[in-house]
Amino acid sequence: MRQPSLEFSVVSGANEDLIVECIRSLYRSLEPTAYVWKLTATCNYPATDLASRLKAEFPRIDIVQNSAPRSFASNHNLVLRRSTADYVWILNDDLIFRPDTVSAVTAFMERPENARVAAVSPRLDNSDGSLQPSTYSFSLGSALRSAINWRMSSPPVE
Repeated sequence: MRQPSLEFSVVSGANEDLIVECIRSLYRSLEPTAYVWKLTATCNYPATDLASRLKAEFPRIDIVQNSAPRSFASNHNLVLRRSTADYVWILNDDLIFRPDTVSAVTAFMERPENARVAAVSPRLDNSDGSLQPSTYSFSLGSALRSAINWRMSSPPVE
């Protein structure tokens, strides 16, 4: 059985230690898997040694070094445009993966009944293990659905 390919995109913020811990936890989550994967880290601030630190600790990593800081979306869009992976993970640099996160989310996406799922977010927990609730209403999704006249209850057109 073919294993799905995965690509991970993470962008550094002001606290560079966060991205290092994020990537370490990602590697631990990937260790027990047989997935083909790629990781791109965008160093969003040019006057640091983060790129060399990351390359030294994570030799497989692809590095994008910005000459000036860019937005979250702009940085991830560069990776999304060039990716050929089955699944692309867009990560915050403060994310810490649990050991089974990658395999659990990928298995969910691979289920035939989820073939029409376009995006997924695993449960987000605070560092104390409590649930981190979403604080945004995501009203843009409603606007987009209205703009393209999409109805969730309509059967797919084949």
